[in-house]
Formats: sequence, C-alpha cells, structure tokens
Amino acid sequence: MSHTSVEAAEAEFYRAFGDGDVAAMAALWLDAPAVSCIHPGHGGLHGYGAVMESWHGILQAGATFDIRFRLETEFAAEQLVVRTGTEHLRVEGEASAVLSVTNVFQLTPQGWLMVLHHAAPAHQSTTPDQPLH
Repeated sequence: MSHTSVEAAEAEFYRAFGDGDVAAMAALWLDAPAVSCIHPGHGGLHGYGAVMESWHGILQAGATFDIRFRLETEFAAEQLVVRTGTEHLRVEGEASAVLSVTNVFQLTPQGWLMVLHHAAPAHQSTTPDQPLH
C-alpha cells in the first residue's frame, strides 16, 4: 500500500499495531539497514530484519492493544518528516501506559515509509514547568 501522506502512513502504523497486523506493519517500514526502532525499556534495534522480528514478536503475542497517538510537534524537510507526541497505550488484561514517541518517515518511490519509531515512558508531566536548558 502506498501512502501519499505522512498522516496516512502514521494512521496505518497505529491501525496495524492495534490490530496485530504483521503484514501491514512490515509494509510500512523502509526495507533498509538504517531503520531503527526502540521499544519502551529496550535497547535500539537496527536494520529492517531486526525491527520486523521485534514487531512480529509483539503483534503475534496474542495481546490486544488499544493505542492512541496525540501529535505534539512536527518537523518536515524535503523527504523526511519527524513527528513527536504521546501514545496512550492500553494492553488488554494488563496495565496502561503513557509513552513519549518519535516517529520518522521518509518519502520513497513507494510513498511515505517509517524509518524510526522510538517510544519511552513519559514523565508525569510532559510539559516542564521551567526551561530545562
């Protein structure tokens, strides 16, 4: 499936995640050694094979995911878009989590494809009271 917009590709990512659709997840990622994925509490995975192996394990584990993404910022260059926000994730029969997320998409001849997904536990407040730097 070719995604003509970043928003469509990102919506399909979250649909595939929530539905446990391994084939759709695999079709959303650029098949390249430079892609990366960092799941909460884990080290980085690099390369299409390692990233897809991790998603296969997550999506085929039998859990049902209810996941909602809220966009906070977006940076766009010629063929690259970086989107940050929060995920509200609930796993059926388990706890809920709020995650800080970065999704990066690259424009390819096949449309917009994911090249990075990084999710980490969010702090209680996602907006600092004072400047951090």
